[in-house]
Amino acid sequence: MSVEISVYSAETPLKGAEIIAAAAKEQLELRLLIPFKCIVLAPEALQQPPKKQDLMVYCWPKRDTKTTAILDEALQKGDTSLILSVQDKIGWFDFRCEKYDYDRYWKKYADEKEEFEESVSAEVLKAMRSAKVRYFFRCGLRPQENANYLDKVAKMVRDLTNGYLGE
Repeated sequence: MSVEISVYSAETPLKGAEIIAAAAKEQLELRLLIPFKCIVLAPEALQQPPKKQDLMVYCWPKRDTKTTAILDEALQKGDTSLILSVQDKIGWFDFRCEKYDYDRYWKKYADEKEEFEESVSAEVLKAMRSAKVRYFFRCGLRPQENANYLDKVAKMVRDLTNGYLGE
């Protein structure tokens, strides 16, 4: 089982650096990585919105400077054993930002569209139809911290983009 949350927004996609800066204001450290390679996105890549690329997010409390130092060293060296040494202090989850088109999306699930539209409020339907960007977050149920951090970051993105939080 997994936790999945999408944020739908009509605003311009956030840059990676904007997401990281907003997390810092929420007293969170956040790193965007290329999954399975433990490679942090380069500074120039963070100046652009993530483009339909699956990313891994590591997240932990900003006050835990020891974990920050260890994790940054581990990511710089590509040392997975060092990353594993702090895995109980961080949360991690999948993240993707992509263009969104309501009608195009529902073409794939045409037989479910009517049922969905009847199950949501007019306000939700309006928000989803006007959305141009979808931020997708997913993690496993264990450890629980993963879901807690995913929820915090998804809500933060929702607030930054005046978006709609869908599950």
